[in-house]
Amino acid sequence: MRKTTLQSLTLSFRYHHPCHHSRPQPCYRINMTKFPPTIALYQTNEDLWTHCTTVVAVRQLSQLPECDRSLFKQVGEAEHDKHWVVTTTETIFYAQGGGQPYDTGVMHTTLAEGEGVSGARFLISAVRHGSHGQILHLGRFESQGDGTVAFTPGSLVRQALDGERRGLNSRIHTGGHLVGLAVHSLQIPGVTELKAQHYPELSFVDFRGTIASAHREAIETRVNEFVQRALPVTVHWWTRQEVRDKCKAVPEGIPVAPGNGDEEMVRVVDIEGAGAYPCGGTHVPDASHVGRVAVKKISRSKGNSKISYKLVV
Repeated sequence: MRKTTLQSLTLSFRYHHPCHHSRPQPCYRINMTKFPPTIALYQTNEDLWTHCTTVVAVRQLSQLPECDRSLFKQVGEAEHDKHWVVTTTETIFYAQGGGQPYDTGVMHTTLAEGEGVSGARFLISAVRHGSHGQILHLGRFESQGDGTVAFTPGSLVRQALDGERRGLNSRIHTGGHLVGLAVHSLQIPGVTELKAQHYPELSFVDFRGTIASAHREAIETRVNEFVQRALPVTVHWWTRQEVRDKCKAVPEGIPVAPGNGDEEMVRVVDIEGAGAYPCGGTHVPDASHVGRVAVKKISRSKGNSKISYKLVV
């Protein structure tokens, strides 16, 4: 089991959210400000795929303020009353962000921690960072026959994520870091890494500067050398200064968490022997789990370059 280097850290990241600068909404019938932020367990233990926790709130999607409802554009307004949003004390479900898609899975009511599941099932179709630090689980309850909502605040539930989806997203995300590190290792002049997207249907890394198409084969070869070497992937918590000193790229607006004392800490993913990035996403234990990577193309526009990639196996 992989562990982080700062086990006592409380995971309550600070993300910009439209609600943080808006007036309270009348439809926000539960005052979520009285609850602490959701603890994102995947930040300290990516191998935790089942977990028992407590329900904080259960609301119809239509009851959320507009700034939170807008996070779930895949649900039409006519369907808002048929979808529910559950918040819990802790979660193992990755909330979309940092270029990585959300986890999906299920929550079951359970009688006690360590015991079997009982009764209600909530099928999770999306997970997002909401206002006030809560992580929002969108989904629908399996029919109970009587039309009642199965969860209530204080209910004990067991979370179980879709391991196949998490595994694929983690492979793609680590693969994106390998692409960036390959470019750094080849010392292509005048290039600065900007951002990335790690989706199964569209994966790329953006750079400021020009990367000629002639570099495509060399980048792909270097990425797969990292894969073949099975470079270990480890998670650390570093200060902002350590991040600036040690990381290959430092994007603006990186999420931070309170550390020991007043120091803000940044989650860092280190691909040992290649380089480290500040990153809140999930990853594989070592580079061999990524599998072979193909660099599809290098495109250029307005002084920037985009390297598109995909997993082959």
